[in-house]
Amino acid sequence: MTIEQRSDQVEQLVCCPICRSTRTKHLSPAYRDDSLVDCLDCDLRFAYPLPTAEDLAKLYDETYYQIYDPGYRGYDDYEADQHNLLRTFDRRIKYIMRSSPPAGRLLDVGCAHGFFLQAAANAGWDVYGIDISAYAIEYARQRFGDHVMQGQFPDSTLPNNHFQVITMWDYLEHTLDPRAELKKAHELMTDNGILAVYTPELGSLPARVMRHRWLHYKTEHLFYFSRKVIRRLLEEAGFQVISSRYEGKHISLDSFLRRLPLYLPVLNRPVKRLRGAHPIQRHSIYMNPFDFMLVLARKTHTAEVQ
Repeated sequence: MTIEQRSDQVEQLVCCPICRSTRTKHLSPAYRDDSLVDCLDCDLRFAYPLPTAEDLAKLYDETYYQIYDPGYRGYDDYEADQHNLLRTFDRRIKYIMRSSPPAGRLLDVGCAHGFFLQAAANAGWDVYGIDISAYAIEYARQRFGDHVMQGQFPDSTLPNNHFQVITMWDYLEHTLDPRAELKKAHELMTDNGILAVYTPELGSLPARVMRHRWLHYKTEHLFYFSRKVIRRLLEEAGFQVISSRYEGKHISLDSFLRRLPLYLPVLNRPVKRLRGAHPIQRHSIYMNPFDFMLVLARKTHTAEVQ
């Protein structure tokens, strides 16, 4: 089957998992080897076909947190980057607390090693976490014990109407069913609680300018949301968006320089010389490329979609 034939087939048969439209179009092979589909009605971009739950769980093993592969998956060394992660998360919990109820119970979905839980606990919150990765949860349990659990969030047995804040950092784009994830968050949250979502923004300037070379086209990312789509999903799940902004993170200067040529290949040689001439690993910067959105939403009513 040729690419043209496959594209025609996808346009006829693939159903958008958000709006259920069959007006979909397969992207060119330059985008992740011909594995992404656009919905022409709601603007969602999604992977097709989606992996199984079993395959997804296998992805987040020890190597995911220790080996960064551009265009594929992972981190350089998640544990070694703890200092930058804590600085990033300290900034975020302060931002949430401008809109949240007084410090109470907080659940971090996709908590990984628990570094955000640490930042939130330092700010006075009673913290809980869940993650699909058995490896990451084993690390988090050293600090938080049975307040963290391993598993799929929609299948969890956490108590309903229990958490004042739920956070999803770099999480929703990794899931098999974003609608089910948000529905579960709504069930577990107290009235007027705050949900924080941090995810790549498909309509951002870097995404539009870089096109298929945008760094967030990774096989681990299953969904790509515009502001329009994320607002729709949140409202259907029973939330009201109260703020949305581009948000960055603290990263090591060395990591920043290694990624820079991916955006600007002409800088590859000068960056290599700079990295070889200076001990820059210890230095870090706050970087905001304006392609990740941080959305805060308040639980307001019964979800529209059951």
